[in-house]
Amino acid sequence: MSILKRALSPRRRALKSSRSAQRKRKQFAMRACVLCALILGVFTGLAWLSWLSDFTIERIEVVGNTTVPEEDVRAYIGKRLTGGYLSVFSRANVLLFQPRVVETELLERFKKIKDINVSRDSLHSIVVEIDERKPYYLWCIAPVSPDTRETCFFLDINGLAFAPAPYFSGHVYFEFHKQLGDAVDPVGMHFMPEEEFKRIISFRNSMRAFELEPHALIVDERGDYLFLLPSGAKMIFNTEQDFDLLFSNLLATFDTEQFKGRKSVEHTSLEYIDLRFKNKVYYRFK
Repeated sequence: MSILKRALSPRRRALKSSRSAQRKRKQFAMRACVLCALILGVFTGLAWLSWLSDFTIERIEVVGNTTVPEEDVRAYIGKRLTGGYLSVFSRANVLLFQPRVVETELLERFKKIKDINVSRDSLHSIVVEIDERKPYYLWCIAPVSPDTRETCFFLDINGLAFAPAPYFSGHVYFEFHKQLGDAVDPVGMHFMPEEEFKRIISFRNSMRAFELEPHALIVDERGDYLFLLPSGAKMIFNTEQDFDLLFSNLLATFDTEQFKGRKSVEHTSLEYIDLRFKNKVYYRFK
């Protein structure tokens, strides 16, 4: 009899273990179902809350703009607030609104904007503060055909083209002339690397020491630079040179007999002055 009990004992233990495992699996499945139901309930509740009018952006205030159309900014943001994230959470919910993302998109969309700050003003409104780029110079591109006029674009203080410019009679802004190559629209492009651009402007301003006021700079096909003076004279140089040395060479040149006694260099019959050669200055009169 004891032998029979010992033989049946492992079977009973196995059966008991199997029933215990089944109970644990059922308990785990029930807990998983409850957890999923809770998560789904929370998810549904949050989604429902996101569409409540109590947290919906209804007003977009735009300040600081002068040339960037307010209605365009509002329309762009309004379009972004349409619909929902994952088609579930309202994009117009003020708590889910992403100001930094909108700032990046607006800077990319509107090149006239130099800096921007988007913030929540209340549970129903946001404020868009705009700092626009100011025009300092022009980038002018030669016409494709003789029947068309050259096209110019405004440049900011760092040489970034940000908007088409109207036609000006006379030299209202200092002009930069360079062809675009394969590019069609320079908006969003720098005329040249920023540091090089600043060197050019600094060198141009130093010309005032000689009572010279260049009104334009041309970058020719060889990469040489030409300052154009109101008299029609040209000053030729390139950016690989030391501008301090160029200034010293000019100072020495304008102190020679050919230039002495004249009211200013601008009033001479100068045709061009070439500064591209180290420690040598070539010039010619008309």
